[in-house]
Amino acid sequence: MIVGSRNNDPRQIVGVVGDVRPSLEEDPKEQIYLPSRQRPLSSMTVVVRGMVPGQDVLPSVREAIRSLDSNLPIIAAMTMDQLIDRSINGRRLMTLMMSLFAGLAMFMAAIGLSSTISYTVAERTNEIGIRMAMGAQRLDILKLIMRQGVVLTVIGITIGLIGAYALTKVLASMLFGV
Repeated sequence: MIVGSRNNDPRQIVGVVGDVRPSLEEDPKEQIYLPSRQRPLSSMTVVVRGMVPGQDVLPSVREAIRSLDSNLPIIAAMTMDQLIDRSINGRRLMTLMMSLFAGLAMFMAAIGLSSTISYTVAERTNEIGIRMAMGAQRLDILKLIMRQGVVLTVIGITIGLIGAYALTKVLASMLFGV
Protein backbone atom coordinates (compact mmCIF):
# COMPACT_ATOMS: atom_id res chain seq x y z
CA MET A 1 0.00 0.00 0.00
CA ILE A 2 1.29 3.49 -0.85
CA VAL A 3 0.62 6.64 1.21
CA GLY A 4 0.96 10.12 -0.29
CA SER A 5 3.09 12.89 1.22
CA ARG A 6 3.14 16.68 1.03
CA ASN A 7 5.17 16.75 -2.16
CA ASN A 8 3.19 13.78 -3.55
CA ASP A 9 6.10 11.37 -3.36
CA PRO A 10 4.64 7.95 -2.62
CA ARG A 11 5.58 6.31 0.69
CA GLN A 12 5.30 2.61 1.30
CA ILE A 13 3.71 1.30 4.52
CA VAL A 14 6.06 -1.19 6.11
CA GLY A 15 4.45 -1.63 9.52
CA VAL A 16 1.60 -0.67 11.82
CA VAL A 17 1.89 0.36 15.48
CA GLY A 18 -0.74 0.49 18.21
CA ASP A 19 -1.99 3.51 20.12
CA VAL A 20 0.41 6.46 20.07
CA ARG A 21 -0.11 8.99 22.84
CA PRO A 22 1.72 12.31 22.57
CA SER A 23 1.37 12.60 26.36
CA LEU A 24 -0.54 10.93 29.18
CA GLU A 25 -3.25 13.61 29.04
CA GLU A 26 -3.99 13.27 25.32
CA ASP A 27 -5.99 10.62 23.53
CA PRO A 28 -4.21 8.30 21.08
CA LYS A 29 -3.63 9.79 17.63
CA GLU A 30 -2.79 8.39 14.24
CA GLN A 31 0.91 8.50 13.58
CA ILE A 32 3.06 7.95 10.50
CA TYR A 33 6.70 7.01 10.90
CA LEU A 34 8.97 7.71 7.95
CA PRO A 35 12.38 6.18 7.33
CA SER A 36 15.07 8.65 8.41
CA ARG A 37 16.80 8.39 5.02
CA GLN A 38 13.65 9.57 3.26
CA ARG A 39 13.09 12.46 5.64
CA PRO A 40 16.07 13.29 7.88
CA LEU A 41 15.39 15.00 11.22
CA SER A 42 17.72 16.91 13.51
CA SER A 43 16.84 14.62 16.44
CA MET A 44 15.32 11.20 16.88
CA THR A 45 13.76 9.15 19.63
CA VAL A 46 14.36 5.42 19.83
CA VAL A 47 11.96 3.24 21.81
CA VAL A 48 13.04 -0.33 22.57
CA ARG A 49 10.97 -3.08 24.11
CA GLY A 50 13.08 -5.79 25.70
CA MET A 51 12.60 -9.01 27.61
CA VAL A 52 14.83 -7.80 30.47
CA PRO A 53 14.24 -4.92 32.91
CA GLY A 54 14.76 -1.44 31.44
CA GLN A 55 17.94 -0.56 33.35
CA ASP A 56 19.58 -3.78 32.15
CA VAL A 57 18.83 -3.15 28.46
CA LEU A 58 20.09 0.48 28.36
CA PRO A 59 23.81 -0.41 28.00
CA SER A 60 23.00 -2.78 25.12
CA VAL A 61 20.99 -0.08 23.34
CA ARG A 62 23.82 2.42 23.78
CA GLU A 63 26.29 -0.10 22.33
CA ALA A 64 24.00 -0.79 19.37
CA ILE A 65 23.69 2.93 18.61
CA ARG A 66 27.46 3.42 18.94
CA SER A 67 28.06 0.49 16.56
CA LEU A 68 25.89 2.23 13.94
CA ASP A 69 27.56 5.62 14.32
CA SER A 70 30.03 6.47 17.07
CA ASN A 71 29.46 10.21 16.50
CA LEU A 72 25.76 10.10 17.38
CA PRO A 73 25.14 11.84 20.71
CA ILE A 74 22.85 10.04 23.13
CA ILE A 75 21.16 12.86 25.01
CA ALA A 76 18.84 11.06 27.42
CA ALA A 77 18.56 7.32 27.81
CA MET A 78 15.85 6.29 30.24
CA THR A 79 13.40 3.53 30.91
CA MET A 80 9.69 3.92 30.22
CA ASP A 81 9.03 4.00 33.97
CA GLN A 82 11.47 6.91 34.33
CA LEU A 83 9.84 8.71 31.40
CA ILE A 84 6.36 8.29 32.89
CA ASP A 85 7.60 9.43 36.32
CA ARG A 86 9.13 12.51 34.70
CA SER A 87 5.89 13.30 32.85
CA ILE A 88 3.73 13.11 35.99
CA ASN A 89 6.07 15.01 38.32
CA GLY A 90 4.00 18.20 37.89
CA ARG A 91 0.80 16.39 38.77
CA ARG A 92 2.47 14.68 41.70
CA LEU A 93 3.66 18.04 43.06
CA MET A 94 0.19 19.59 42.64
CA THR A 95 -1.40 16.61 44.40
CA LEU A 96 1.09 16.88 47.25
CA MET A 97 0.45 20.63 47.58
CA MET A 98 -3.33 20.13 47.52
CA SER A 99 -3.02 17.41 50.18
CA LEU A 100 -0.89 19.65 52.38
CA PHE A 101 -3.34 22.54 52.04
CA ALA A 102 -6.28 20.22 52.73
CA GLY A 103 -4.52 18.91 55.84
CA LEU A 104 -3.79 22.46 56.97
CA ALA A 105 -7.44 23.42 56.41
CA MET A 106 -8.59 20.41 58.47
CA PHE A 107 -6.15 21.34 61.24
CA MET A 108 -7.37 24.93 61.26
CA ALA A 109 -11.01 23.78 61.30
CA ALA A 110 -10.28 21.50 64.27
CA ILE A 111 -8.61 24.36 66.14
CA GLY A 112 -11.57 26.63 65.34
CA LEU A 113 -14.08 24.06 66.52
CA SER A 114 -12.09 23.41 69.69
CA SER A 115 -11.85 27.14 70.38
CA THR A 116 -15.57 27.63 69.81
CA ILE A 117 -16.48 24.79 72.17
CA SER A 118 -13.97 26.05 74.75
CA TYR A 119 -15.46 29.55 74.56
CA THR A 120 -19.00 28.16 74.89
CA VAL A 121 -18.02 26.10 77.94
CA ALA A 122 -16.28 29.11 79.53
CA GLU A 123 -19.39 31.25 78.97
CA ARG A 124 -21.62 28.57 80.52
CA THR A 125 -19.48 27.92 83.62
CA ASN A 126 -22.16 29.26 85.95
CA GLU A 127 -24.87 27.19 84.27
CA ILE A 128 -22.71 24.06 84.48
CA GLY A 129 -22.05 24.76 88.18
CA ILE A 130 -25.79 25.09 88.85
CA ARG A 131 -26.51 21.85 86.94
CA MET A 132 -23.89 20.01 89.00
CA ALA A 133 -25.33 21.50 92.24
CA MET A 134 -28.76 20.23 91.18
CA GLY A 135 -27.36 16.70 90.85
CA ALA A 136 -26.06 16.43 87.28
CA GLN A 137 -23.21 13.95 86.91
CA ARG A 138 -19.93 14.69 85.09
CA LEU A 139 -21.03 12.34 82.31
CA ASP A 140 -24.25 14.32 81.81
CA ILE A 141 -22.29 17.60 81.51
CA LEU A 142 -19.82 15.96 79.12
CA LYS A 143 -22.71 14.66 76.96
CA LEU A 144 -24.23 18.17 76.86
CA ILE A 145 -20.97 19.73 75.69
CA MET A 146 -20.19 16.93 73.20
CA ARG A 147 -23.72 17.14 71.74
CA GLN A 148 -23.17 20.83 71.04
CA GLY A 149 -19.81 20.07 69.43
CA VAL A 150 -21.35 17.38 67.21
CA VAL A 151 -24.18 19.72 66.18
CA LEU A 152 -21.64 22.43 65.23
CA THR A 153 -19.57 19.85 63.32
CA VAL A 154 -22.58 18.50 61.39
CA ILE A 155 -23.70 22.03 60.47
CA GLY A 156 -20.17 22.89 59.30
CA ILE A 157 -19.81 19.71 57.25
CA THR A 158 -23.23 20.24 55.65
CA ILE A 159 -22.42 23.83 54.67
CA GLY A 160 -18.98 22.72 53.41
CA LEU A 161 -20.42 19.91 51.26
CA ILE A 162 -23.06 22.21 49.76
CA GLY A 163 -20.38 24.81 49.01
CA ALA A 164 -18.03 22.18 47.52
CA TYR A 165 -20.83 20.83 45.29
CA ALA A 166 -21.71 24.33 44.05
CA LEU A 167 -18.05 25.19 43.50
CA THR A 168 -17.52 21.94 41.57
CA LYS A 169 -20.37 22.87 39.21
CA VAL A 170 -18.93 26.35 38.67
CA LEU A 171 -15.40 25.04 38.07
CA ALA A 172 -16.61 22.28 35.73
CA SER A 173 -18.27 24.89 33.52
CA MET A 174 -14.99 26.86 33.35
CA LEU A 175 -12.60 23.95 32.70
CA PHE A 176 -12.56 21.98 29.46
CA GLY A 177 -12.84 18.21 29.75
CA VAL A 178 -13.38 18.05 33.51
